[in-house]
Amino acid sequence: MSHVASYRTEIKIPQVAGMNLEDNEAWRLLRSALEAVAAAHGGQVVDVITDSEGRRVRCDAAIVVPEFRRGLGVKVDPNTGQVKFLYDTWGGFAHTARDLSAEIVQNFTALAVTRALQEMNYEVDLDEVKVDDRREVWIRAEL
Repeated sequence: MSHVASYRTEIKIPQVAGMNLEDNEAWRLLRSALEAVAAAHGGQVVDVITDSEGRRVRCDAAIVVPEFRRGLGVKVDPNTGQVKFLYDTWGGFAHTARDLSAEIVQNFTALAVTRALQEMNYEVDLDEVKVDDRREVWIRAEL
């Protein structure tokens, strides 16, 4: 049985009255994180996911990659700014969806830290390192 569930993250997009989501700097960083993960997996950023029965669910953004064609969606609560991932894991896709979610959170965190350091006039280098089965992001900053 298909079921699209939502999974809360620790990411919150600060809400500013009257501001469109697309104009929000934190949203743009999250969107960049989505684009990076989609590109790394040969996928694309879209605005809809599907469940195992083909029903479409509109999202603020989503990625569709070859290993998870149903897609991983992102919704932002307009009142709290809380970010949620949406996906249907029916058929054994829970691990894939969790891995993609974790990659997005990792990319978002690295981008946010990099941006904050740059705002404080640091020169920042960002390196991606593959260690065994996992990916590490290293950030170096100099004044």
